[in-house]
Amino acid sequence: MTDGYVKALVARFEEFNEGPVFSLATMIHERKLSETHRFFWQKVTQFLSQLVTASNIYIVSDEEAAILGAIKEYVPHTDAYLCWNHIVTNAKLKLKRLNITADNEVAKYVDDIYYLLGQEDENDYYKELSVINADRWHTGFKKYFMDNIDSKVDKAGRWVIKKHNLTTVTTNISESYNCLMKKFMDWTDRPIDVLCVAFYRLAKTFVMEFIRGRYRKGNYTIRAHIAHLYNLRENPPDPAMLERVEKEQRFSIVFVMLGKNEERYCTRKE
Repeated sequence: MTDGYVKALVARFEEFNEGPVFSLATMIHERKLSETHRFFWQKVTQFLSQLVTASNIYIVSDEEAAILGAIKEYVPHTDAYLCWNHIVTNAKLKLKRLNITADNEVAKYVDDIYYLLGQEDENDYYKELSVINADRWHTGFKKYFMDNIDSKVDKAGRWVIKKHNLTTVTTNISESYNCLMKKFMDWTDRPIDVLCVAFYRLAKTFVMEFIRGRYRKGNYTIRAHIAHLYNLRENPPDPAMLERVEKEQRFSIVFVMLGKNEERYCTRKE
C-alpha cells in the first residue's frame, strides 16, 4: 500500500450480531525489527490497557518470532495462537525445497497437518503423529515438522484453542481487512500522508457506524442482552455521531460486507 510496511491489530466487535471487524491500532513502519513490534505493542497496551488483564480475548498471528516475543512481553496473560494457514503455507515451502511438488503428494501432507492440528486431545495428537511419522513422510519433512510445528503445537492444537470455543485459528479477518484496504487504495501504492488520511477516514466511519448501531440507527445490530445500555434519552451520544455523512455511505456498505464475509479469501484480479 505504501513504501514500507503496515501493521494492524484487527479485532471482531462481538457486541453486534454481524460481528464486524476493524483495526484497533495501525502503524506504518520501514523495517521489520523486534524493536518495531515492541513499540507497536507498547502503544497498544498504553492506550488499550484493559488488554493487559483481559481473560476473554486471544490473539492470532503468523509464526514471526519477533511478533510472538512482543506479544508475550506486553500481554503475557493473553492466549496467543498460531494461524493454521500460515503453518501450512510454510510447510508447503519446505516441501518444495524437498522437491515434493506433485499436487497429490502435497495434498497428502497438508491433510496430515490439518488432521494432526485438529485432534481434540494432546495424547491423540501424539498417537496419530507417531503413526504418520513412521511410514508416510519424507525424512527431511519429519525433521521440519518436529522443529517447526510440533515445537509450537501448544499454540495451535485444537485441544488448546477450544478454551475459546474455537475449532480452528486463522488470520482470515486480518487478510480480509488487508484486502479492504487495498481495494480502498485501488491496489496502488500511495504516499504515506495519503495512507494516513485514508486510515483516519476509515476509522472515523467505523466509529460512527458503531455508535449508530448501538442506538439502532445504523447497519449493525446491537446484541439484545446489552441493548439496554444504549438509550437515546438517558445517555445520548454526540448528535454528530448519529448523522450519516454522505461521503461515507459507500464505506459503510463495504464494512458491513467485510463483517459478514471475513472468512473468505480476497484475491486481486490482475
